[in-house]
Amino acid sequence: MAYVPAGVAVRSQFSRGGRLTHLDLHFDATCLRHRLEAGALDAADLMARAVALPEAPDVAAVARLLARELDPEASALARDALATALAAKVFASAGPAATAPVRGGLTSRQLATIDALMRAEMRRRLAVSEMAESVGLSESRFAHAFRESRGQSPHRALQAMRVKAAQRLLQDPEHSIAEVAAEVGFADQAHLTGAFGTMVGQTPGAWRRARIAEQDSTIPDSFSQDNPVLLP
Repeated sequence: MAYVPAGVAVRSQFSRGGRLTHLDLHFDATCLRHRLEAGALDAADLMARAVALPEAPDVAAVARLLARELDPEASALARDALATALAAKVFASAGPAATAPVRGGLTSRQLATIDALMRAEMRRRLAVSEMAESVGLSESRFAHAFRESRGQSPHRALQAMRVKAAQRLLQDPEHSIAEVAAEVGFADQAHLTGAFGTMVGQTPGAWRRARIAEQDSTIPDSFSQDNPVLLP
């Protein structure tokens, strides 16, 4: 796994023959710089030098997830989130020492990797073991460190992310609640309703009706005194 700045020649040498699987990503320089700066990294320094990771199982795990999303039918949002997570992990190895974990929890870079993975893969079952692998930790160590950092389990955090995504979709009346449930990764409408009720305090249907009522109340009355109508 390596990052090579634009214009730098690359040579590869193999010690033995066999099948080669290659994933080659090209980043827009402006976009990459903005994302590095958003992570409080020295973009100019990092982008100017090559970075090589001889053995990086956690980075390879994210790369494998990204490779699965290369199908034209896959979500562009998922590809973007995974590509960002992959770049973050590669550059983290070349930048300054990672931020110290909070109370024995995960570093800020590890949390960013997990957040990107959850956003990209929320539509399917995402195992804790897979999250742990993406940051190079054992499942038990990861679960403990995540709770230390976020005050909740990884599963709970993923459910909260799905519920927030559902709230955005529910504001469009064209989507049925069952469709929303499937779109954000819940097994069915009942599964969404249970999680939604726990976290929001309402069923998805009641929450949607309340939002629609709020929107209706903000629509100005065309025949009010404040909005006179001039008749011919």
